[in-house]
Amino acid sequence: MALRPSAGRHRKDDDQPSHRDPPVESTFHLLGRARGGDSLALEALCACLFIILVALSSQAAEIRGTVTDATTGEPLPASTVQAIIGESTEVASTVTDTTGTYRLSDLAERSYTLVITRPNYVSLTLPEVHASRFAETVIDVALEPSPYSSDVMVITASRVRESGLGAPASTSVISQQQMTERPHLTTLDLTRDVTGVDFASKGLFQRNISMRGIRWAMSITPLLLTDYRFAHTPVYDFANTYMIPPGADDIERIEVVRGPNSVMYGPNSAQGVIHMITRSPFDSPGTMLSIAGGERSLRQGTFRYAAVLSDKVAFKISGRWLAADDWEYVDPVEQQNRSDAIAGGADPDTLLIGRRDNRIENLAGEARLDWRISPSTTAVLTAGAVNGINNIDLVHTIGALQYKNWRQSFVQGRLMSDRFMLNLFCNLSNTSDTYGLRTGYPIKDDSRVLGAQIQHGTDLAGQVRLVYGLDARHTNPQTFGTIMGRNEDDDQVTELGGYLSTNTSLSPRWDLIAALRVDYHDRIDDVAVSPRLGTVFRPTPSQAMRLTWNRAFNSPSAPEIFIDQPVGSIMPGMDLTVVGFSQNGYTFGQTCSGRPCARSPLYAGGTESLLPADATLMWPALVQILANSGIDLGGLPAPDASDVGTDLRPLDVQSGGYSAPVASSSLTDVPAVSRIISNTIELGYKGEISERLFLAVDVYRNHIDNYYGETRALNPNLFLNQGDLQNYLEMVGGLPADQAAAVAAAAAGIPLGTVVADGQETAEVLLVNELGGEFTNWGADLTIEARLSPSFLLSGYYSWLDKNIVDLSGVGEQVLSVPRNKASLGLTYRENHHGLDGQLQGRWIESYPVGSGVYSGQIGTYAVVDLGLAYRITWSPEVRVSVEAQNILDNRHQESIGAPELGRLVMVRVQVDF
Repeated sequence: MALRPSAGRHRKDDDQPSHRDPPVESTFHLLGRARGGDSLALEALCACLFIILVALSSQAAEIRGTVTDATTGEPLPASTVQAIIGESTEVASTVTDTTGTYRLSDLAERSYTLVITRPNYVSLTLPEVHASRFAETVIDVALEPSPYSSDVMVITASRVRESGLGAPASTSVISQQQMTERPHLTTLDLTRDVTGVDFASKGLFQRNISMRGIRWAMSITPLLLTDYRFAHTPVYDFANTYMIPPGADDIERIEVVRGPNSVMYGPNSAQGVIHMITRSPFDSPGTMLSIAGGERSLRQGTFRYAAVLSDKVAFKISGRWLAADDWEYVDPVEQQNRSDAIAGGADPDTLLIGRRDNRIENLAGEARLDWRISPSTTAVLTAGAVNGINNIDLVHTIGALQYKNWRQSFVQGRLMSDRFMLNLFCNLSNTSDTYGLRTGYPIKDDSRVLGAQIQHGTDLAGQVRLVYGLDARHTNPQTFGTIMGRNEDDDQVTELGGYLSTNTSLSPRWDLIAALRVDYHDRIDDVAVSPRLGTVFRPTPSQAMRLTWNRAFNSPSAPEIFIDQPVGSIMPGMDLTVVGFSQNGYTFGQTCSGRPCARSPLYAGGTESLLPADATLMWPALVQILANSGIDLGGLPAPDASDVGTDLRPLDVQSGGYSAPVASSSLTDVPAVSRIISNTIELGYKGEISERLFLAVDVYRNHIDNYYGETRALNPNLFLNQGDLQNYLEMVGGLPADQAAAVAAAAAGIPLGTVVADGQETAEVLLVNELGGEFTNWGADLTIEARLSPSFLLSGYYSWLDKNIVDLSGVGEQVLSVPRNKASLGLTYRENHHGLDGQLQGRWIESYPVGSGVYSGQIGTYAVVDLGLAYRITWSPEVRVSVEAQNILDNRHQESIGAPELGRLVMVRVQVDF
């Protein structure tokens, strides 16, 4: 802790004037004697002096000042300052405002004991602080953070610095100290033990992160920010944990905000926000080098150098490299597709289908320049790049991708002045060597995202805090037809949003939260409104309860609207293509001779001909296909629709087979693209039950509208009805029953055409996600921390969902791909005097079903124990040696369908700071 009295503004007791009121008679006597008369002017002057002295004798004293963080120098709002006399009699109390300022007024002139407290900071007691009526008493103090902090300052929940205890959302903060203690390969590995986070590993380096309910095979579902920059891949609009430039050494803290936050961040923050806040080179000069090695041929190196060039300019540069051998996985679909391609004449040496390279290699770097234009104004320029030299990751629509030199980079400029912030950034993506492992198709990408944010804030009447701003984002995909296909020249998306947030202090204990945001999406051409209402009540300085309602939304990204990506082929001219949510929807309004319309590459007129959905029209082609298999039906007259019926059978995306026949009346339209809307009510408590026990509880109810179901085949294929065909072969062809049955079974398994939607000019099968479903689910999160001693902290969490399979009205059953129950328990040891720290962490995840595009199955229940130990050499404190062990008990388990089985990973790291 540190005490910083303001120089020349706070006197000691022996410098104070006498405590007694000045004798009025003596004053008049001295004045009269000095003037030597009793004139009217003298009497008037004496009367005025008398009135002034009486006022001074009754004037109350006050004590004022500021409270700051001793480590960062930042102001500490919500700190409690008490004036106490005697042993424990409180005569005045107040709470610091957003600038850390406090004022104790209406005090009697005397000495007090000041007690300054704040959750997660070491309390400070100052005896014999004299409050005088004749001189200012200004006491500025700096509080030292507690070794274990359950409440810290956050900026993500409301886009303004505030106490995490009083924030209008459920928040957690991962500190830099925690980053050094916990085993991790990627920075976001540290979120695996954060309450409410659904975390799954897809290999050594690949991660899948979601919050509170819904998860896909792709990487990060919540909105991911680095210094307010959207850190998502431009073309697929998801974030890869290993494609983010700043490493743990560059990050000051990670803030996790659970639950909807569209009111502050707009699109795609309905699940929550993960915000990585990087370190300023002004606050962290020096050099850091580290090397690590471990199992699976793991090698890793990092460096960071920061320097302060003057009192106005500082810079830093950092980089990291990692290489390892991932666990292996055999995808049966890839293997089957590879075998089929080789059987069709493909060269095994050059065929990309199923050609997996499990070697991981990744290279990243970042540079930052800070310019302190004035004490309150700073400009920051940052640039970074990551090269995914080699890796494998999952995409739920098309299967696994083999990353080859996929580069992502960014440039960002920020200007911050008091409460004003201007943030401009550009995210870029580039690859030409990456390919799909199930198809061998190349992925080429040269996409970019431009973003701008402007924000300001002010206080009204000292009670209302306003934060307001504007956001803009423009996505320009450039994929050379490999992802956007036919939409390549018309796939740009612009999104605009504006927000106003208020926090009104109704009393020292009650805050009223109200906010509103409006967003415009040029491809939907509508406006989304996101309100937030809530209240925060602080019964004590170290406890808070909140009740909030949020309306949030997820807007469809450019790829979700315009993706047009082939993922396979049923036969030449009959492809499988993933398509996005059409701006006009997909309809089946047209009819051809009373039947649904179809196209077929097997028809004599080709796919250009629009046909009635009658499989017998392709009889000549079927005869030729069967002849190639040794079945001769050349002498049999062609049947018509009255002889052999047509089955409409949709492709099952998960199994790769065909479902049972459906009636033509069951062909349902897919509505036009729109937003997913969520309404969430949440009740939360957070606080210190005692000096050693911290508790946080959140209970929430989500109602999701317009959610989309599983990836499905929009249009079924045409098949001959097997029973009708067998009868026809027996009755007309004269085949024996057993032979007719065998031929009918073979012929009825061949797709002969495709039902087409209105305006569809090809025979391809379109794979889509349906919009329009709704569901409600409940959930709860519990966090507990117990400080067993100054060196030991026991922490744990438990999360619960009422269901993880929901029935989407009008769409069907949807698997949310998350566990209903999960828990974590950890023991942390910190002994700064001896330079030793460590953590033992255990996690338990209940079995759950997965249904994410082409990946479906069941994840079994698993438990994992991680261990981290670190020692800072006492005779050379700049050297730190650590042992990091993930899954130390080597419990073989799978955390994602389509990903390898995971085992133990042990690595040793040496870090040098100088």
